[in-house]
Amino acid sequence: MKKLLTLIVVAIYAQLSFAQAPQGFSYQAIARDNAGNPKANTGVAVKFSILSGSAQGTAIYAETHQAQTNNFGLFNLTIGKGSVITGTFASIDWAGPKFLKVEIDGLLSNTTQLMSVPYALYAEKAGNAGGGGSSQWRDTTYDSKQIYYNGPVVVGQRGGFTVGSSFVVAQPTTDVNNNLISVFNRNYGGTSTGLLFYGYPDFPEFNSYLRGYSMLYSPNTNRGIQFTAATGSLRFHTGGFASAASERMIITPSGNIGIGAPAPAAKLQVAAGDVYIQDVNKGVIMKSPDGSCWRMTVSNAGAPVLTKITCPQ
Repeated sequence: MKKLLTLIVVAIYAQLSFAQAPQGFSYQAIARDNAGNPKANTGVAVKFSILSGSAQGTAIYAETHQAQTNNFGLFNLTIGKGSVITGTFASIDWAGPKFLKVEIDGLLSNTTQLMSVPYALYAEKAGNAGGGGSSQWRDTTYDSKQIYYNGPVVVGQRGGFTVGSSFVVAQPTTDVNNNLISVFNRNYGGTSTGLLFYGYPDFPEFNSYLRGYSMLYSPNTNRGIQFTAATGSLRFHTGGFASAASERMIITPSGNIGIGAPAPAAKLQVAAGDVYIQDVNKGVIMKSPDGSCWRMTVSNAGAPVLTKITCPQ
């Protein structure tokens, strides 16, 4: 049987108002085959159950959906807007632990605790959030309907990743093909662009090249990834948290690149190290005043050798 779904993010949103809270919250996932490859442009049948108290608790609400994946396997649904099997979404009491059980084409995919419950719905049950209800979410203004929560918001796994954090997505799994942590996706005019974050724990089961690494991935729906600093420089660090000691490369606003040089004075400046050209047929290309290009290599005696070449285009 094929494992059709990898849970990525249960993105819960709530727009608080003094009138009517939205009866639903969004769910986003990627459908995969048993080799871990995204199932692009295909239909999947999804069943959601809200369980009370524990992962084995009673289903107080259940519904089904027919979903269609996009060209990199992603699909989006709104829990609360499907075909109801049991219960009433509007009557769910969100106080206390709640778990989301997901089944795909009749197979259990995931059961995950809702660490950040739909607080607008909870507020509707407990009393208006702006008027002293028991919800920890608060409405900031009458007009903008912005909400805030005084503490870290965790989606996916409760744990020790919240110190000093504002928003955390943590994915508990033992599936070596389930490495996608989170997805950012935008659809407009029939096209989509996305940015995916992958994590590969340092265990032998994972690809040896990726093991122990995190990866920022631009799918084939993108032209690529663009890094932009509106002002200032781009800095790259290894060997520790960002500091002067861990900086390895810098690109300044003028386009100068420094490797080991924090303030490069030329287009490329290397400090505290060598430039090693391993291929004996390659070297440094320079252009002469007449427009000719010359490659400088070195002889076995260590003497410079200049060879006229076609200028690179």
